[in-house]
Amino acid sequence: MVIGQITKQQRKAERQELGKLRDLVVKKGTLEKYHSHFNRFCDWAEANGFPLLDPQEFDAAASQFIESLWADGFGKAEGSYLLAALQFMLPVLKHNLVLSWRLMKTWTKHELPTRAVPLDARTALAFAGLFWVWGEHRMAAGILVAFDFFLRTGELFTLRRIHVEFFAQQATIQLTQTKSSTHQIHSQRLLAWDRLCVASLKFLCHDLVPSDYLVPSSAVRFRILWHRAVRFFDLSDFYIQPYSLRRGGCTSAFRAGVSFEQLLVRGRWTHQRTARIYIDEALQQSASLNFPPCTQHRLRWARSQFPLNGFAILGTRGMVGGEA
Repeated sequence: MVIGQITKQQRKAERQELGKLRDLVVKKGTLEKYHSHFNRFCDWAEANGFPLLDPQEFDAAASQFIESLWADGFGKAEGSYLLAALQFMLPVLKHNLVLSWRLMKTWTKHELPTRAVPLDARTALAFAGLFWVWGEHRMAAGILVAFDFFLRTGELFTLRRIHVEFFAQQATIQLTQTKSSTHQIHSQRLLAWDRLCVASLKFLCHDLVPSDYLVPSSAVRFRILWHRAVRFFDLSDFYIQPYSLRRGGCTSAFRAGVSFEQLLVRGRWTHQRTARIYIDEALQQSASLNFPPCTQHRLRWARSQFPLNGFAILGTRGMVGGEA
């Protein structure tokens, strides 16, 4: 056998862990969204007297539904999910929703996307501190891990003990379920950049067996608590989402001098142009942030609640340095 070559038995074992191919077409969460959007559309069509007997009638009804979403102030994602759901549930509709897709293209031209505001390292630490006060210790440590590795929200809750390795004073994680590699058997392994992240991983891995999740909760519950934290900090006027950790981690790393090539790999972006636009927009957003005095006071207090002494560590990218 050639060294480094994967064997048939190894492929079989890995594929058994991934599951059946038909279950990998879309993620479970995406499938649930498809069902929700499809059912809501069908209820709307029935209530408004739209027959749904052939592709042309589906296109006519969907275009009117999209017009109603636009008029009622919904985000563009609602329309896009609807059309994706229709084509997934009824493959015959693919290439037959001409007017509906034309309206979505027009929507895109006339509405700038809403991007989650990137958080700097100190604000991320404040969120972690507040979660710690609430007794959500694993989520608190997970916030710092997500910030350092530019994790998408769902990715944090797929990490298991087996995905983390420690050596010397370093740590790596293996990402097996990402937006860019969900259907790939060979996954990515990334090195922790911040020593506070390494300490967080050690805390999360303590006393776990290989199959245990680092943060045994759900992305849904995390989002609920996150928005509660946003209200506590009086940040509701800012578009601060869990995704702000990914955008903020990338922006902070760029400002710290990390090369674009390294950011590209860590962010799992396929296209350089997409990554450059992403980083440029995040830099512009972060430069214009100006939190009110009350918010700044609460952020300082929350940062002081995170047990830095318990982690016995100092940050390397300004995570804990500077203002107390």
